[in-house]
Amino acid sequence: TNDCIGDEGAFVLADALRTNETLLWLSLYNNKIGTAGMIALADALKVNSRLEMIDVGNAGDENQLGKNTIHDEAAEAWSEVLVHNQTMSHLFLSETSLSDAGVTMIANSLKHNNYLVHLDVSGNKIGNAGCACIALALEQNTFLRVIDLNKNYIDDDGCEMLAKMLTINSTLCDLYIGDNSIGDTGAKYLCTALHEQADDS
Repeated sequence: TNDCIGDEGAFVLADALRTNETLLWLSLYNNKIGTAGMIALADALKVNSRLEMIDVGNAGDENQLGKNTIHDEAAEAWSEVLVHNQTMSHLFLSETSLSDAGVTMIANSLKHNNYLVHLDVSGNKIGNAGCACIALALEQNTFLRVIDLNKNYIDDDGCEMLAKMLTINSTLCDLYIGDNSIGDTGAKYLCTALHEQADDS
């Protein structure tokens, strides 16, 4: 953690993960892992059948040179992990420059994932378009319990989509949407959805 292993270190770890039978949790945040390293790790997790949690995000590091990044090509690789991996339950991708296009690929895979319970995509570049794709995915996904969308670029329109999702999804327990651009209108959408959810229960 926070040692800047870079892509070369990620390649070595990826090789080890392909045959790992003991490691359950792996934290790699703030390690200057770029697209190539992220793809290598994702490819390894498509065949790894042991790891339950991986943190490849960033936390508390003001030095941008030490940050991991997930651009669209790497996001596609991680979306494929959610299709093939059947043991990973916690995935942390915070502050990795994840875009609407990238999170859309991940959201599409969530529609078919029956194992992930916690997804952290906070501190990224997710706007209403990406938020809408996440909301649509969670109308179908019945396993995810926690999603962290803090510190993104979601406003009232995106919040409306999340509110609609909450009237359909009965398994999500924690939704984090702080530090976005949500105003009174967005808050009203959420309140209405939660009232409807309570009336149906």
